[in-house]
Amino acid sequence: MAVGGRGVQGQKQDQDRDRVQGQDQDQDREQGQGQEQSQGQDQGQGQEQEQEQEQEQEQEQEEEEEWAAKLRQELSTLSTAALRSRALADGVTASALDAACKSAYKRLILRAADAEEDDEMVAEYSELKLKELRELAKTFGVEAAMVREAMESDDPKLALARVVHVAHGVMVELRNAA
Repeated sequence: MAVGGRGVQGQKQDQDRDRVQGQDQDQDREQGQGQEQSQGQDQGQGQEQEQEQEQEQEQEQEEEEEWAAKLRQELSTLSTAALRSRALADGVTASALDAACKSAYKRLILRAADAEEDDEMVAEYSELKLKELRELAKTFGVEAAMVREAMESDDPKLALARVVHVAHGVMVELRNAA
């Protein structure tokens, strides 16, 4: 007869169902842990791959810098005519070479003009008395050690005039930047 309204067979079925559900839950847990481990491994492998890629990029950059340094060294030993021939052989057009030469000449001319202007300004500062130059140096923020060094040179007035000129140029640049 049925115990508690259900028979022994019903209770067995309930037990079997519970056992199967328990096994399913155990399998689900094991699969979940396996997936977590797999995801952890995937993340670890991803990080390793990123590190390897970074190392490869660093190595490539070092090799490129080394190659560029060797090329610069090689090119520095060539004459102007040899440089032109090398550039043409490497695919640089004649018009591009001419434009580069023109640009380089302009830069050299401008540097020479700046140097002449600098010389003129230094000459103007040289007309001042040493005391006035020291006061200007102080006004422009020149360190006392630099003033002393200029004063100990063979031509203190010229040396201090150059220091004052440079300090004045720095002040102007700072004002323009602000």
